[in-house]
Amino acid sequence: MRAANRPLVVAALVFAATLAVFLPAVGNGFVEWDDPFTVRDNPHLRSLGGDNLAWMFGTTYWGHYQPLVWLSYAIDHAWSASLLGSGGQPAAYHATSVLWHAVAAALVAWLGLLLLETAAPPRVAAFAAGTAALVYGLHPLRVEAVAWATGRGDVLVSVFLTFSTLAYVRSRRSARRATSWFTVSLVAYALASLARGSAITFPAVLVVLDVFPLRRLGGAAGWSTPAARRVWLEKVPFAVLAAGFSVLAVEAKASVGSLTPLAWHGPLDRVVQACYGLVFYLRKTLLPLGLSPIYEIRLPLQAVQARFLFSIAAVVLLVGLVWIQRRRWPAVAAVAAAYALLLVPVLGFGQAGNQLAADRYATLAAIPVALGCGAGVAVLLRRATDARRRAIHLGVVAVLACLAFLSVRQIGVWRDSDTLWTHAARQSPESSIALNGRGWVLLQAKRYGEAEACFRRAIALQPTNDKAHENLWDLLREQGREEDLIEALTSATRTFPDLARAHYLLGVALMEAGRPAAAATAYEAALQHDPGHVRARSNLGQILLDQGDAAGALAHLERAVAADPADAVARNRLAVALDRQGRRADAIRELEQVLRFDPDNRSARDLLRRYRTEGH
Repeated sequence: MRAANRPLVVAALVFAATLAVFLPAVGNGFVEWDDPFTVRDNPHLRSLGGDNLAWMFGTTYWGHYQPLVWLSYAIDHAWSASLLGSGGQPAAYHATSVLWHAVAAALVAWLGLLLLETAAPPRVAAFAAGTAALVYGLHPLRVEAVAWATGRGDVLVSVFLTFSTLAYVRSRRSARRATSWFTVSLVAYALASLARGSAITFPAVLVVLDVFPLRRLGGAAGWSTPAARRVWLEKVPFAVLAAGFSVLAVEAKASVGSLTPLAWHGPLDRVVQACYGLVFYLRKTLLPLGLSPIYEIRLPLQAVQARFLFSIAAVVLLVGLVWIQRRRWPAVAAVAAAYALLLVPVLGFGQAGNQLAADRYATLAAIPVALGCGAGVAVLLRRATDARRRAIHLGVVAVLACLAFLSVRQIGVWRDSDTLWTHAARQSPESSIALNGRGWVLLQAKRYGEAEACFRRAIALQPTNDKAHENLWDLLREQGREEDLIEALTSATRTFPDLARAHYLLGVALMEAGRPAAAATAYEAALQHDPGHVRARSNLGQILLDQGDAAGALAHLERAVAADPADAVARNRLAVALDRQGRRADAIRELEQVLRFDPDNRSARDLLRRYRTEGH
């Protein structure tokens, strides 16, 4: 193999192997876990028009600033509509994610070869770089990001961050084109940041690279020499980008209220969670068994649990060992530092959501770990006899085959909502979220008894799981169990006293049960917490109308129509209230407005005919 072609050949082989293993993901569907909101039913992804592009680059929808991800989804919709005749097919989104992931693995191979080419013979470097890339690309911890349509951001950020690293290393190895490669590195980092906020610690990773293997900082290079100061200065544009995107990431989380307050999850608890995450991802990398779509966090965190105490002890021990041996094992120290730095954004310091950890969170941190594995293979091969070299080759192939097998099996978990939530409930039987997901699947299958058991268990484990409450309400309503529904809603209003929707639905259930006075009280509670709740105000107006209080009904119905002029039900009721107040001409005008919005509204048409007939 010619030296000039070696990177291309190794990268192509890695690309092909990764593509082959992850290809089954193309046959997966969307799953009822974020996919409907982010991809399947998102109207802003239906075209690449100016309004949609403005939305993509301006929104913090779903708690992320990720314009590149939204753009990639829109492109998927466009090409699938053009080639498949129907946009929005899940196969299109999954195919793109698989392709991007294969590209990321190929880039890891290229980067590995670039880092190892001066430290090992060409063939050894090529095999070790390929090993590193396949350890990264075929690992089952990558499945969540690739096989879940909503996980696209983690795939894209790995592509652009790896390419940014590669370009940075090339800029240090090529004096003639240093400026060009440095610019490419900076642009690639900006693209990574536009894909996911988890790239914010990358400037610190570049510092680690400058210490080892580039040796531009520390040691003989020093930390504050003129040459070292130039190295520090190079990081300024990266740091500026990181600071800006850090602000955007925090604002995005805050905009949807997903940031966990310090009062609920204090600084010490977050440090404990971070220690757990550092050990968790390392453990799952070394032994990727028992993977789950959800590792739920319970607050307040019980820091004295054995798993947390073990994690703290393990982190202290490992950090101490790496620090003591940093000069003897500089490569190990560099890998450990890069691993920890890339995990910092997802370790819980800025806890958002209900996950203690997630498989996809390890996507970036896995890159230095994989490169470290490749470097280890290179060291072993360089010193091995022919017999041992063959044994190492067979051992690597065996490990990669195991990883590929586990990934294919894990891809099947994400095939559809049924397989996803069945697996999640099996792996995490004490997870309220997993049980609620499983219950939802059973509810769609009309297996009411099993679904109800899941919902009630989910609520018992986590009383504030609003989704489980809402699914239980839907189940009871679908079965026509009025009293059980009223009991469940009444309990929910105690758990969520500020949740207007619970009070409103309780009012609806009480009305259907023929208890208008109690329903009025529930609607008033809903309006206390959400004065703009149009249906609660409209229904309360109807109760007052039925009670003969036309003036009270009129006040509520006028506010309901002002809040939503297109609400035909509220306008019809307002017309009746106006007529009872002796204002038939105003009532007729309201009904005419209804028919402008909804020409086929039979109720409005009948009332209008009656009022006009009686008027003559």
